Amino acid sequence: MPALTRVVQRRCEQRDCERFGMPVDTGDVCSVCKNPLVVRTKWNTWLAMVAGGVSLVLAVTVVLLLRFHTSPPRAPGLIKEAGLAVSLGERLASRGLYEKARIEFLHATVADPESSMAWANLGAAAAVTRRVKEARGAYEKALALAPDNWLTHYNLAVLLAREGDREGAVHHLERFASLTGPREEKRRKAIDDLRGDPALRGLLGDPRVRDLIAQTGRK
Repeated sequence: MPALTRVVQRRCEQRDCERFGMPVDTGDVCSVCKNPLVVRTKWNTWLAMVAGGVSLVLAVTVVLLLRFHTSPPRAPGLIKEAGLAVSLGERLASRGLYEKARIEFLHATVADPESSMAWANLGAAAAVTRRVKEARGAYEKALALAPDNWLTHYNLAVLLAREGDREGAVHHLERFASLTGPREEKRRKAIDDLRGDPALRGLLGDPRVRDLIAQTGRK
């Protein structure tokens, strides 16, 4: 029986990009939209038809289908590379170098697409540099990987509120609140942010948000 052949492809998956779905031979980011390319591994094989062995062919097919649905293991070297890129990006961001930080976080998401931390940091850097669509996509990817990250829920709520998506913002604020205790300092600071940011004050009139504020014990 022929051996499986591993094929690695890089593609842009930003639907509004003119290179959406097109394979790219080299590079970490799309040359058009500058978003990170998605790296996928596929397996190709030819199954020889064995005369009178239909049952054997079916059994082999089932085994191969199971292999197709198994994600390749995350390479330790790439995980480390992503972690170093995230650390460097955080240092750059702390110095106000958000564009350079964003590039490092992009690099981290390409090296390790399963790193929720890399995607969450990319979302924050993209938001600061006014790349709203990129920020939203990165936050949503981070939450798909780590749905109980309270900080990502809060940051996405802020982004959506500033873009006028009240329902989306309140939804993520409620999720944030469900993951933090009413008396926790991070919850209090978040409520203070809501009060202090002019772009977010519109949420204060929503009864659901008023309930969250009341739960902190502050007037």
